[in-house]
Amino acid sequence: MLHKIGMRSFYGQAFIPDICELGPEMLPYTRKYFEELIETGTIREIAPSEVWYNTREDFSPSQVGKALPPLPDGGFELLQGRPVFSGKILGGCIESMLDMLSPGKYADMPVLCGKYELFPKAEDWKGRILLLESSEELMPPEEYKKALEALKRAGVFGAVSGVLVGKPMDRVHEAEYKALLKEVIADPELPVVCNINIGHALPRCIIPFGVPAVVDAEKQLIRFMNEEQEKLTVYSSPLCPDCRECKANFDAHGIEYELIDIGESMKNLKAFLKLRDSSPVFDPCREAGSVGIPAIVREDGGVTLDWESILSERGLPVVYREEREKQFCSIDGKGC
Repeated sequence: MLHKIGMRSFYGQAFIPDICELGPEMLPYTRKYFEELIETGTIREIAPSEVWYNTREDFSPSQVGKALPPLPDGGFELLQGRPVFSGKILGGCIESMLDMLSPGKYADMPVLCGKYELFPKAEDWKGRILLLESSEELMPPEEYKKALEALKRAGVFGAVSGVLVGKPMDRVHEAEYKALLKEVIADPELPVVCNINIGHALPRCIIPFGVPAVVDAEKQLIRFMNEEQEKLTVYSSPLCPDCRECKANFDAHGIEYELIDIGESMKNLKAFLKLRDSSPVFDPCREAGSVGIPAIVREDGGVTLDWESILSERGLPVVYREEREKQFCSIDGKGC
C-alpha cells in the first residue's frame, strides 16, 4: 500500500525484538543501521554481517543481560547471474506475498488485493530488485515453491533486474530454498543474491524502498544512490546496434529515461535534427558520416554520445553487448 501511494518506507527492523534485545545492548550490526537511519534519515550502503545468531527460545527474566552467542557468517552469496545489478528494491515477506496472490490462509485476501491493486502489477516490477525473506513460521519448502510459482505467474521474475534473498531464520530450509529459487525462476541469467541480513533472521540491516540501488556481490556491497535520478532523454532507433545496447543496459540497471525513436515520426526526427545541427558534440559524427545516436540529453541540457559514461558515473558495469559483425550504420560502412 505504501508503494502504491508513493510513500517512502524502510524494511528490516522491529521495535521489540531489535531495540529491546534482552542482551546487554542491541546487536552491533543491527544497531549500526538503526543509528544511521535515525541520525541521517537514510541508509547509504549495506555490507554483510560477519556473524549471525540463532533465535532466542527463552524470553524469561533470567535471560535479561545474557548475550546471544555469535556464529561466523559467509557474506552475500551469488546464487546465479551476474554479480552487479541495480534498480529500486521492493518486496518483503514471502509468506505475505503468497497470501496476497493465492487463497490459502485468508480466502478473501487475493480478492481484496486484486480489487484495490495492492500487489504491484508486472509492469510496476520492471527494472526493480525483488526482496524476499521468510518468517518465523519456517515456511516448508513445498509452500515456498508455491509462493515462488505465484510470483512467477504474476510476471515478477520476468520483469525484475535481480533478486535479493534474506537469510532464513536459524538457516532452516536454506539449501532447499536456494534449489527452489533456481528451479522455479528457470532463468540462470537473472541475478539472485542470497544470505542478506534482512527479515526475521539475526542480525538485521535496514533497506530503503524506492531508492536506486546497486548490488555488487563481488564487492559485498549494496549501495544506495541519490533518490532523485537525473532526467535523461535518449534519441535512438531500434535499427541501431549502439542504441539497442544503450537501451538494454539502461533497462537492466533501472535507469529512468525518456526514449525518443527518431524514425517513429517526423516530429521526433525534426527534434533530433535540430539538436544535431546545434550541438558541437555531433561535429565528429558529421565528418565521419554517422548518425550520432544514441544521443543522450542530460537534465541540464548537456549532450553526450557516450552512453557508457552514464553507467560509469553511477558505478555500473556494461552487462549487455551485441554481436557487431556486419552491423554498420555509417555511410562508408566502417562503423556506426
